[in-house]
Amino acid sequence: MDLATARNIEIPKKTVSAEPRPPRVAIGKLLVEAGCIRKEDVERIDSVRREKCIRFGEAAVLMGLAKEEDVLRALSRQFAFDWVSPTESRLSKELSVLFDPFCREAEALRTIRGQLLLRWFDSGRKQLAVCSPHRRSGCSHVSANLAVLFAQLGMRTLLIDANFRQPRLDELFALAHRSGLADVLAGRAKVDVFQRVSQVANLWVVPAGPIPPNPQELLARQLFFKVLQYYQRHFDIILIDTPSYDMGADLELVASRVGGALVVARNSHTKLKVVKSLQSDLVRSGVTLCGGVLNEY
Repeated sequence: MDLATARNIEIPKKTVSAEPRPPRVAIGKLLVEAGCIRKEDVERIDSVRREKCIRFGEAAVLMGLAKEEDVLRALSRQFAFDWVSPTESRLSKELSVLFDPFCREAEALRTIRGQLLLRWFDSGRKQLAVCSPHRRSGCSHVSANLAVLFAQLGMRTLLIDANFRQPRLDELFALAHRSGLADVLAGRAKVDVFQRVSQVANLWVVPAGPIPPNPQELLARQLFFKVLQYYQRHFDIILIDTPSYDMGADLELVASRVGGALVVARNSHTKLKVVKSLQSDLVRSGVTLCGGVLNEY
C-alpha cells in the first residue's frame, strides 16, 4: 500500500521549494524603505561615514537618525539573515537564534548545526529525531532553534511535532489551530498539514494537532513511516520533536521510524543513569545516536 491510498490520504500535487534570496540592497535604501530615515538623510550620513571611517549604519545611529534596532533589521535583510524584533512578533522569545542571533546560546546552536551537517546529514540522510530523558530538558527548545538555523542556510526545513503528550511547537511558532500530525495518522487529514513560518524563509512546521487518546497506537502505524517518506521527497532537512523518555514508549516508536536521534539533557538536572538508559533503549531499537546536547538555557 502506498501513501496515496493508505487511510484515504491524498498526496497533494503542490511541491515545496526553497525561497529565493533577494539581491543585496544598499543599507541606506533599506532604511529609507522602512521609514527609518529620509532620502535627504542618506547623503549626510554618508558624509559622516567617510569622515569618521565608520559604517553607514553606525553613522546613522551616531547622528541620532536611526536606532540600533533599525540598523540590525536592515542588515538582516541585506544579508538575507532572519532577525526578528521581540516587540514586533508573536513568536516565542525562546527562539533565541531569531531574537538574539549573536548571543552565546545562538552560537552554541550554530556549532551543533555544523556538526550535524558534517556527521549526520552529509550522506543523504534527511531526518533526525530530537529526544530527551525527561520533561523540561529543553527538547522542543533545541529542535525549534535548530530548525530555524537550518532554514537560514536556504535548506527547505520541516519541523514535525510528534509529541502527542505535551506538544509545544504550536506555541513557540504561534501556529494557527488547524489539523496536525495526529489527524494525518488517524486518517482525518491530508498529509500536507505543514504551516509555513512567515518570518523565517524556508521553514515549515507540522503541528501535533489535537492530543489523541491513543498516541502510541498512532505512532506505531506503518502510515507514520510512509508519511515521513513523503516528506523526505519534498524537504532537505526534517527534525522531529518527540515526547520525553519518562512519558512512555512514544519516543522509541518515533526514533525507530526516523533512524537517528539527537539526545538533549539539562545541565545540573538530568541524571546520567537516565541518559544511559535512554541511549541503551534507542540502540536496542536500531536507532543511531548522532550526538548529545547538554542544555544550559
